[in-house]
Amino acid sequence: MNADFEAELLKYLPREGIVEIFTRTIKGQYNSQTFSIVDDRKDYPKQTEDLVKKIDRGHELLLDGHVEGGDVQAIKNNCNNRIEILEARINDLNVENAAVPNIEGLLLKAMRNIEQLDEFYDKSSVEGKDF
Repeated sequence: MNADFEAELLKYLPREGIVEIFTRTIKGQYNSQTFSIVDDRKDYPKQTEDLVKKIDRGHELLLDGHVEGGDVQAIKNNCNNRIEILEARINDLNVENAAVPNIEGLLLKAMRNIEQLDEFYDKSSVEGKDF
């Protein structure tokens, strides 16, 4: 009975090169699913910076006499509201990003365990083999 099980177990060991393919595929899928969190985190600070520049341009136009104070105040209020929204999104993304673990170590350990499945079985106790 054990010999049959051991023979069947050997069928599940990955062939040469398969671990690398599995690892690359799983990491690729994981990264594509979490990419938006990382990408958005890079984009929001740039948008915030652009809004601050827009406020500065409004002040320059006011000083040059091209716009009125009320117009600059409207631009400033609009930009500040958008900056607050972006900062809230950045904070949300930081929380989400903290929840996105780096799977590299876990993935490598799992792949090593799969490669050594037959050794784990051979080294286990009788109770472990029955389990």
